Amino acid sequence: MDNYVKIITNAIIEDILSQGVRDMPQNPASQGYSERQIRAFYYKPEKLIIEKLQAVESSLKDFLDGINAGKINFSDIVDDLTTNNAEKPLSAKQGKVLNDKIVQEISDRQTNDNLKVDKSSIADNLTTNDNTKVLSAKQGKVLDEKIDSEAASLDSKIDARTSVYLTADENGYVYANYAGE
Repeated sequence: MDNYVKIITNAIIEDILSQGVRDMPQNPASQGYSERQIRAFYYKPEKLIIEKLQAVESSLKDFLDGINAGKINFSDIVDDLTTNNAEKPLSAKQGKVLNDKIVQEISDRQTNDNLKVDKSSIADNLTTNDNTKVLSAKQGKVLDEKIDSEAASLDSKIDARTSVYLTADENGYVYANYAGE
């Protein structure tokens, strides 16, 4: 950037000096100009140079400020998903993390939507034999209670009959005898 400023500055100085020389008459002393007027011709380019350089400096400063106004410092970039500052930008890495989460959530929801059962496909009784229906949780509980009740009944019968003796008679019939009966 410094090279551009030098090139611009040199071009302005050449332009101003050429204007100052054009304004100064040839042989000003012979044309009746006083010493003071002649010095004014020589000093005029310096004054013009200073004014033009100040204007260029101001314009360059405004230009550079405009370029920098839209830029962000690296230290302002947030690389986490917990910062709650709307004035700071999120890193591309964290943007990808969010995008991946969104894509996964959409995929999961599409998969879960295929696993949902319509309410009209739920059987709330133990007599339906339609294999396209699922059993309700209420009827599942009824079945569980029946299984527990039958298991308890079997346990009590088995406990009472801990020993079984098999005997056969002369005709080949086999008999089971339980100890404890």
